[in-house]
Amino acid sequence: MNTKKKNTILIFDMKLVLAQELANILENHTDYEVIVDEDDTLDDIIKYEEVIKQADNIVLLVGQDTNILGTENILEKVSEIQKMNKNTRGILCSDINDPSFIAEVIKEGAFDYIMLPFDFEEVVQKVKKAFDTPETQTKIKVNRRSIVSKTIKEIFDIVKLTRKNLGDDHVLVKNVIARGCAESFLYFQTYENMGQLQNILEKAAGLKMKKEIKPTVLSIEDEAPLRDIVDGFLEDDYTMLFAEDGKTALEQLKKHPRISIVLLDIVLPDILGIDLLPKIKEINKEALVIVLTAYKDIEYAITTMRNGAYCFLNKPFTQKTLLYNVKEAEHMYYYHKIFPLLIQELKKKLL
Repeated sequence: MNTKKKNTILIFDMKLVLAQELANILENHTDYEVIVDEDDTLDDIIKYEEVIKQADNIVLLVGQDTNILGTENILEKVSEIQKMNKNTRGILCSDINDPSFIAEVIKEGAFDYIMLPFDFEEVVQKVKKAFDTPETQTKIKVNRRSIVSKTIKEIFDIVKLTRKNLGDDHVLVKNVIARGCAESFLYFQTYENMGQLQNILEKAAGLKMKKEIKPTVLSIEDEAPLRDIVDGFLEDDYTMLFAEDGKTALEQLKKHPRISIVLLDIVLPDILGIDLLPKIKEINKEALVIVLTAYKDIEYAITTMRNGAYCFLNKPFTQKTLLYNVKEAEHMYYYHKIFPLLIQELKKKLL
């Protein structure tokens, strides 16, 4: 006998009138349990602990106003609920119509995004998709938060186990244990402090990683003037390679395995960027892909991120914006590839 699964929708941090309208739509068009948090805050998640634990699946609809800076806190709360019930998907509801911002939300762990004012058919469709999508397909391939958090926790656990032998004056104890795991995550996730962490790990492991003078960036762009602009923006800090179509891009990737960052235009003469993305990953799975596009399509941004892009950047862009995103991708490349090697050596030496 098949027992019907209990699917629960929690609506948080949303103006009450809007939340109730949303709840009415879902109650009238689905058979899901719908709970509205009338306190208009995410601070009291603990009071729903039993509901969260007893549900087979949870979809969390979270409101967000135009204050983009508040998003990180919201996604942390989504993460808190996921600890109570791993079958939780968070959907952010906002009036921010910016694909780059939405791509960032997906990268940080949200399952989907709903634009306000919402269309009821879209709401029902997205919630149903969130419930129906298998867990193996809910996690994007590059999640900055989870990669950095995993790295810091692994370092923290090693140091905790060996602290007695290391002594309180050891570089790792002073720089990691003294801060605590949570503070270390916040401190070492920034690009400026990432180099400091590498130096600390190298010193503790007794190993000096060979560092490229300039990381290699592949720019895939069919328009020569735009290739020249990108080259001018980045050539001082990076070794630049170029491709005007998908075929040439794949050849470049095979020829230059040290490519760490790819700038990918969406529309190419022989293939769409979204279709080229998995082919790039087949050749170089560790390269981080920044999608560049003039098309401000929210669903395209979401799909691109789920297919493994690192971030989504709208054209036209300034040198400062491009350089910031490339630097952040370079930062993640270290967490994704360089730091695991250092941690491996650290384990050999200390454990």
